[in-house]
Formats: sequence, C-alpha cells, structure tokens
Amino acid sequence: MFGHEIARALACHGAERMSQGKLAQLGGTALAIGLGGSVSSSAILAAYGLGAQCGVLLPYGRTRESEADRIGPLLMAQAG
Repeated sequence: MFGHEIARALACHGAERMSQGKLAQLGGTALAIGLGGSVSSSAILAAYGLGAQCGVLLPYGRTRESEADRIGPLLMAQAG
C-alpha cells in the first residue's frame, strides 16, 4: 500500500490528473461558448461532462492505478 502511493507520486499521477481535468474543463467552456446559450445547451453540456468523465477520465485513472500497482511492489523490493 505504501509502495503504491510512492509510485503514484513518482509517476506524477496527481499532476497528470489535474492536467486532464483542466483540459476537459477547457473543452466544456469552448463548447458552452460555441452553443451560445441555446435552449438545449444545458443538456449538451451535461452529456459532454458525462462523456468526458466516463470516456476519458475514469479509464485513464484505472490505468494509472494499475501502473502504481505494478511499480509499488518493485519499489518495496528495491528498498528491502
């Protein structure tokens, strides 16, 4: 468990997650500007948010968790 968290820090997973979140937020803002407050804009923005979360952010997070699960035991073994 401790090795897993150290692996996450060494692999900069937190910074990567923040960058992805900011990019998704920027996409949502650009979409909102492009829609210009139309009647269906809130539904479209909600769909965008759900798609970004389920299609990009969650799978990426699972990949990074698996990476930390692989690196953590290696770090513990090296530390003795």
